[in-house]
Amino acid sequence: MAKFNLEQGEQELGHKSIFFLPPTGGKYSGKLLVTDRRILFVPAKAGFFPRQDFSAKGVVGALTVGSAFLPHQMRNYWDGETLSIPRADVRSVEKRSAHHLKQVAVMLADGQEFVFDNGIMSVDKLVALIQG
Repeated sequence: MAKFNLEQGEQELGHKSIFFLPPTGGKYSGKLLVTDRRILFVPAKAGFFPRQDFSAKGVVGALTVGSAFLPHQMRNYWDGETLSIPRADVRSVEKRSAHHLKQVAVMLADGQEFVFDNGIMSVDKLVALIQG
């Protein structure tokens, strides 16, 4: 499993191999870990770099990962290498279906949205895990 740095006393609730579709574009394969405090994602590595699709949207999106491109009031949860969302910041979690693909969308209080794609497999357990 991918290496996650848990905080003192933080408890793992569950983990899953899944695709992450960052708001900046691209598609990363990796591990999602849900703890009692955070939602964490670490992409699988190809050498020193995270594996992702290199579609035009993914390549352009990779250029805008830095916090300088986020509206001032938004926090940068995704740095292009890892995702860390405090569970307290989650406003809602919903299931989605896009072209027969099952997805989970995590909406935050500041309006940001993070999407995880599980292919054709069900996301019911993941939604329940994130909702706690």
